[in-house]
Amino acid sequence: MTTVRKRRFNSAFTLILVGAVVLYLGIGYVLSGLIMAPPPRRTVQESHEALRAGWDYDQDSLLRLLPRPEEVSFASATDGTTLRGWWFAGRDSAACGFVMAHGITENRANPIKYAAMLRDCGCDMLLFDHRGHGASDGEYLSGGFYESEDVLQAKRFLARHSGIDPFRIGLIGESWGAAAVLVAAAKTDSIAFVLADSPFTSWRDAIVQRSDKQYGKWLRTFLPGAFLWIRLRTGARPRDASPVAFAKDIVVPTLLIHGRGDTITPYTHTERIVEAMDPDIGKAVILDWGAWHAHNALARPEEYLAIVEEYFGEREAWFCGER
Repeated sequence: MTTVRKRRFNSAFTLILVGAVVLYLGIGYVLSGLIMAPPPRRTVQESHEALRAGWDYDQDSLLRLLPRPEEVSFASATDGTTLRGWWFAGRDSAACGFVMAHGITENRANPIKYAAMLRDCGCDMLLFDHRGHGASDGEYLSGGFYESEDVLQAKRFLARHSGIDPFRIGLIGESWGAAAVLVAAAKTDSIAFVLADSPFTSWRDAIVQRSDKQYGKWLRTFLPGAFLWIRLRTGARPRDASPVAFAKDIVVPTLLIHGRGDTITPYTHTERIVEAMDPDIGKAVILDWGAWHAHNALARPEEYLAIVEEYFGEREAWFCGER
């Protein structure tokens, strides 16, 4: 090959390589926007109607079992995002409390099933909309990176608002919210317990699993580029939105519940998280109730509560006030 031909070849190869890198980064940028983008927001009423139409669950009737909530708001400690929710006053507002976190695409209405199940505890309850959901502000999602900090800020807000000892505030979450409360629990020991229903092992795992199902495994090639863009655009590190990575740092009694028939997030996610935990701290309960993803507490609320009370009773952990 002559010198001129070599130069032409090298120039063409360089252009192709640069073009491929630009294309890869461009596709990654587009994917990062899709991954971070909040889902279409649902109102509380739309959440009620969707559950009634799809699963014949009457969430409205559960809400009527509870005291009238107060609309509250507080600012995220990480970036000042305004988060909004409901505060339900207990019988003795300084005795105990629950912070409840919903799943992706949902809002504060979804944890009503836990609030109704625990209403006899007499504790204050804070059900809030995640950033980018419901009535809360927020332009992007982070899979638990910022959401876990928001959960901790919700706990601080409830403690200040009601005068509750933080060690008598428990964290309850489902799906996306379950991942958030697990990561949050690893960052503090000043909580009472954690109840996590249907969590994912990590945001990365959840994205890969769902993209495989929806688009095929070919898309995995572009996900590293998408995760890089997420870090650059938001400061969120997808590897740090990982309950399984943080599980070893949780020091309060933690119960994970998952349905064996869950087709959204398989129950093996919960098993992997618990395997990474101190066996004296965490336990997995895999149910075969035929319930949809994160709907175990609606399927059999009395049995669900019995499982929860038994576990925290065995750990001699505060769970449900002075009953």
